[in-house]
Amino acid sequence: MNAVKQLLRVGEDGCYTTMERKKNIFKRLFAYTLLGLNILVSIWSALCCVAAVAEPEKIGLLELASLSTAFAFFANFFFVFFWLFTKKKWRSLIGVATLLVFSKIFLPVFGWHFFASNEVAAGSNTLKVMQWNVHAFGLYDGREGHEKAEKMLAVIKKNSPDLLCLDEYFVVGQDSSDAYTQRIIRENGYKEYRFKEDNEYEEDKNIHLGTAIFSRYPLADFLAYPLSKKLRITDNGASYLLQTDVLLPVQKKLRLFALHLYSSGISTSDINFIEKLKGRKAGKVNLSDYDPDFLDELHRKGISPNDRFKVFVYKLTTSGCKRAAEADSVAKVIANSPYPVLICGDINDVPSSYVYTTVRGKRADLFVEKGRSLGRTFNAILPTLRIDDMFYDPKLLKPLVYKTPYSFLSDHKSIVAVFEIK
Repeated sequence: MNAVKQLLRVGEDGCYTTMERKKNIFKRLFAYTLLGLNILVSIWSALCCVAAVAEPEKIGLLELASLSTAFAFFANFFFVFFWLFTKKKWRSLIGVATLLVFSKIFLPVFGWHFFASNEVAAGSNTLKVMQWNVHAFGLYDGREGHEKAEKMLAVIKKNSPDLLCLDEYFVVGQDSSDAYTQRIIRENGYKEYRFKEDNEYEEDKNIHLGTAIFSRYPLADFLAYPLSKKLRITDNGASYLLQTDVLLPVQKKLRLFALHLYSSGISTSDINFIEKLKGRKAGKVNLSDYDPDFLDELHRKGISPNDRFKVFVYKLTTSGCKRAAEADSVAKVIANSPYPVLICGDINDVPSSYVYTTVRGKRADLFVEKGRSLGRTFNAILPTLRIDDMFYDPKLLKPLVYKTPYSFLSDHKSIVAVFEIK
């Protein structure tokens, strides 16, 4: 009887030993798999860094890595904290090292100023600035357009900025003070106004779209530098860099640059396609959204307009190369400024992209200094699309407030900033 019990015990011990071995093998395989993934995330981060500094034409599709920088950032954070709860805590150093080495591209991605005050002390020597791509004040929205325009004008009046930069603003006829211009000037007390057309409205050639600057302070030496005369993907316009000197109340000059760089040409149909990929309801795909010239371009490249994914990637890569060339031109002009600068605009590219890195240069990014969370400014596709920016010279301006008021009146959110003039 004792011999039988001993044999059973040996059998049970052997069974447990085999199960433990299998369990240990599984644990080790799981740990090494995660370690491999962690290393791949570090390589991914390195590719994002390359996309931030290399010219898009030289790296091809790798340029699109910049669109994923935010996700690489969060993946590194995940592994840092994951390893801290395991026996291999030292492996968290992989993520820490990656975040530190590539901090230059990760810092603009996420704003940590959740508890920063957005209140400005009374009587402070301040400059309030508002940047907004207004998407033609509802011009494309039919009957709803007028109602949208009224609400947008109310938002501008509520914020009452000293400097107002509007992308995709429109005027009617040859008089650039037509449409909403006089009303904006009257309701907000502006003394100066500048406008530069960059394209015409296809359904009415008497309507001109472009970039507008409104100011309560005197403006001087206004110039518009052409950045690109090539056809855009979805319209017939060219990009311009607007430059003007602002005489501030403390008898100091600030050189303001307003820009709206080459659009990616993302149509309503493209957005609907992306929404469907995300499992959301979306409107019907309509190929009539495409300009005939663009359809010819797709045909020459051997891309079917019905292949939504290839069309989308082609738009991103082609427009990225054109924006990069514009960004190089912008950087050369700004580098010659004899005064401290403020850059406002829709650069149509994300933080950590070549365009962002080039336009920003050595200047401070207002979002990095005062922003919160992802700072999204484009209202569709991904929450990581912060494509509108303000860069400034910290020698003259000290940031006090950064806001992106929640609004779906345009496809972009506005940026409202308050600076202290040093």
